Amino acid sequence: MKHIFAGVVVAVLVLSLQAQAAPKGNPMDADKDGKVSKKEFCVGREKAAEKAGKEFNKAQVEKQFMAKDKNKDGFLTAEELVKAPKKAKPAPKNEDDE
Repeated sequence: MKHIFAGVVVAVLVLSLQAQAAPKGNPMDADKDGKVSKKEFCVGREKAAEKAGKEFNKAQVEKQFMAKDKNKDGFLTAEELVKAPKKAKPAPKNEDDE
């Protein structure tokens, strides 16, 4: 009986920790459907640029969206938003070229 009680206590603690670590939602997700559309992404980036006093380049932001949308479904999941696309590494310099 003690083992069952201990197992239940551990399960409750694990679930509690998982709930605390779960993301609270993305501010770009205006319709709260759990994914970010290209329009939501552009609006979010435009607001961020405006807040930072920077110029907003819609074409560049749309390119960023397409690079992040790995499964090409037209939406960004939390995983796609967090995982930045890998940039190509510059080719190593060859001392013979100099």
